[in-house]
Amino acid sequence: MNSLLAVVRVLFIVLVFLVCVICDVFARSADNQEGRVPRAWYSLPEDGGGDEELVFSTGDRLLKTNLLRIFSAQRQALVSSGVDLAAEGLSDPGFLKSPVKNDRPADWVPWRLAAFASDLAVSAGGQVGVLAFKGTPSVSVIWRKREKAHLDRAQAPKKTGGIESLGTRTVFRMSESLRGVELDEQIESIYRMAKASGKVRKTKRLRTEISQAVQKFREMGSAVSASPFSSQWYPSHLRMDLEITVEGRVKWGTVGGAVGLRLEWERLISTKSNSKQLKFSEKQEGLLDLVGAIAVDLEATQRAWTPANPRFAPTLLVVALAINAQGNIGVARASGSVAGMVYFSRTPQDFLPRLASASSPSARFAKASWWLIDDKSEPRAFAFARAGGIESIRTKNGASYRVARERFRQGLKKAFQIGDYFAARAAESASDDWAISEIRPGFTMSVGGGLGLATLTGSATAVLILQDTKF
Repeated sequence: MNSLLAVVRVLFIVLVFLVCVICDVFARSADNQEGRVPRAWYSLPEDGGGDEELVFSTGDRLLKTNLLRIFSAQRQALVSSGVDLAAEGLSDPGFLKSPVKNDRPADWVPWRLAAFASDLAVSAGGQVGVLAFKGTPSVSVIWRKREKAHLDRAQAPKKTGGIESLGTRTVFRMSESLRGVELDEQIESIYRMAKASGKVRKTKRLRTEISQAVQKFREMGSAVSASPFSSQWYPSHLRMDLEITVEGRVKWGTVGGAVGLRLEWERLISTKSNSKQLKFSEKQEGLLDLVGAIAVDLEATQRAWTPANPRFAPTLLVVALAINAQGNIGVARASGSVAGMVYFSRTPQDFLPRLASASSPSARFAKASWWLIDDKSEPRAFAFARAGGIESIRTKNGASYRVARERFRQGLKKAFQIGDYFAARAAESASDDWAISEIRPGFTMSVGGGLGLATLTGSATAVLILQDTKF
């Protein structure tokens, strides 16, 4: 109990300090118009913003001042919370308090504050501040104590097999190596877990529904694994969320279900691409085009990009996926339509020698196109698409837009630059004990294919993660 109270005390110190200084930040921002990001960072053309290809603006001195003030407040709060519970005799009860060292696990360390996550949000008018309540974060920052910097770095999930519970959702991880009897056994386990939950009343077709969903997901995963590697980026992981309804039906997405099911596909690293050997369905071909094209565009953006702050490097891009009424898989524009995620990771350095002897990505992915899927059919966005000659499909359940690759590359460039700007401010805010180790800006996609920094009332369907390589 004493240990719990001490932990609560540490957190209380941090929160009170942050609230006081953050209120001061917002007061200064309101009075002096500080903290506003350039409109071109977040405003999309269909919402009345400017051309997506405008020269990137790094913001003014007041924006830099405001960000440094926010980061300074957080750093001071974290430094002031440096309570070592072990020094106060408040470690965990039982064997953790044992004076005999051999009674403790080999990796035992005393309780203390080791990491802190904070979200920044941009208002509709461009003002930036700390997100304290509901809303969409524009940028997430991860503070870590330097001695813990090697742990819990953001990366695509690495487990490649098995079933586990994650809150109210059952997670089933697989790769192309999982097949046959072993796969059937895992499907049976999912069926039993869903049935045992007591939330599914009709189970007659449940086993068949789960089996069909898993098979469809395997086909999606095969398409991801068939995309080529590059020297910079590759699609490494696929995640799709499903819901099992009370009637025993399996639906893609996260709305209206009784039991949640998450399927995860881990790609095995190989120089071989099966895109020419395997026969894919039309839907698989669409997903293959999507991940292959994004990987190629990431490669081109990375090669042409010169960071202002090379200490932070982009290491992961997470893109939300949706499935439209026609069954096509595309990038989700709104959070309500998200059915899954695809992860793009940096190619491991020890893999590059093998990659040098492999064939380069085919011309197919240089020309491939893909869909942006919205669960809303906004008249203004649809009219903008038609006026711009953008191929689009409109239904009562939403709209889909064919993405212009050149616009998307411009958006990726802007995303890298925005991430670099926040990373530079993070690098200026470090102390000897605490520093920001990760910056995670979130982005909304335009119907034209460009990207804009997510705002408080918007949605982020792509997240670029930059990590401090020297931390």
